Amino acid sequence: MEEEHGITSLFEYFEAYDVFQQANDPNEFRDYVASIEYDLGLLFQVAPVADQDIVLVSLNPGLQQNMSPSIFEGTREFARRWPYEDDLEALAQTIARNLDGYLTSATGFKRILPRLHSELDIISSPNEIPYENWIHTETVAPNEPNVLSEMYFTRVYKFPTYGKGPLTTDDMAFGRRTLQNELQTLLDPQLYVCTGMDAWQAIHDLFIERGYEIKPRNESTLIRDSFKFYEEGGAKGGLYEVPEADSWILTTKHGSYPVNTDRLESNIRYLNAHL
Repeated sequence: MEEEHGITSLFEYFEAYDVFQQANDPNEFRDYVASIEYDLGLLFQVAPVADQDIVLVSLNPGLQQNMSPSIFEGTREFARRWPYEDDLEALAQTIARNLDGYLTSATGFKRILPRLHSELDIISSPNEIPYENWIHTETVAPNEPNVLSEMYFTRVYKFPTYGKGPLTTDDMAFGRRTLQNELQTLLDPQLYVCTGMDAWQAIHDLFIERGYEIKPRNESTLIRDSFKFYEEGGAKGGLYEVPEADSWILTTKHGSYPVNTDRLESNIRYLNAHL
């Protein structure tokens, strides 16, 4: 689009393909998109961004400090690079299927998501949309609520796969900065659900850098660098309020692994009563 058509922004793309004319108020929509200055990268995100009230924050599943980039080359869990050459559609389908299975079938997420759906009033009532329909978006009519319209999933694949050798400290820091930039430029949610230590530390630092106070709730403890269970003085299984941002942070183990469901349920019930 950039080289052949001179299109460098979302505004120019909408203008070229008459998207504005499809809106109820074309001029208002055109002014809105022009004021935001989205770049073309947004066209290539798997999950939609629609100002959801809940953000599920996660970095690479099971990522270890000594993980070699080669692990991304065709493994079932990560599926970062597949031998499709220039077939972008086939590659996108593979990653989308991988992401869907990761969020709906991973050991932790298949315990986290149903509890959020059944307990939080800011999510559609289970009586309105059964969980199996809510989580499998293809079974829901386009205008009905579903997991993607009510929750935003941060992009999982953030780390470089070039060269040889293990991911470095700089690589890890790059991934965290990417996550922080994604959140602060696109979203203003009521709830951050952080799965894993890296997600928790990224969100913690984001609020601290803004000068906001993070307050522990429901007998949680607030320690950035300790991701032990809350009764051991850590942030695993924690609940925190950020009053100045009108936001909450719910923390659990990484979604790839079993979570403490009793503590998770307690935090969700407390959260729902105070939202």
